Amino acid sequence: MSTLIQERVIETLRKLKLDTAAEALPALLADATRRALPLVELMDLVMGQELAARSERGLIARMKLAHFPTLKSLDTFDVEEQPSLDRRLFNDLATMGFLGRQECVALLGPPGVGKTHLAIGLGVKAVELGYRAYFLSAQDLLHAIQSARMDGIPGHKQRHLTAVPLLIIDLCGVVGYVELTAIRL
Repeated sequence: MSTLIQERVIETLRKLKLDTAAEALPALLADATRRALPLVELMDLVMGQELAARSERGLIARMKLAHFPTLKSLDTFDVEEQPSLDRRLFNDLATMGFLGRQECVALLGPPGVGKTHLAIGLGVKAVELGYRAYFLSAQDLLHAIQSARMDGIPGHKQRHLTAVPLLIIDLCGVVGYVELTAIRL
């Protein structure tokens, strides 16, 4: 491929916002020429690199938007340390099927048993699978609701919470016990 055509293709890729493909094209062309790859295989490599980069950027953005206080995984959650937790239930949660069924999950138990770890682990897995998640403490949620009421527009600041497939509300840090009522709309 002539240098002029290669530069034009790279410029077109950039205009199409295919920056990773534009960046990778010279090396991929050299490799394809060396290996005598058919054009369709070269296109597959170029598009594969772009898709992988987009997927990675999406994952990073979703992780940032989730506001996890720390990163935990389900792999590091020790199910054996929690004898009251049914392993089948844990495995079912790990499939993330509850998201598809739009079910609510409440993690209940005394302090220190790993509820927050499990909640974050589920959130991280959801994000890795392409779902959006959002983590906040119950105290932060209550503060946001109170702030919105004081601004005279109740619900306005929390509207984005209803659009997130996985909303994690952590009771950690709440002093005492507050009676919570779940209302399904």
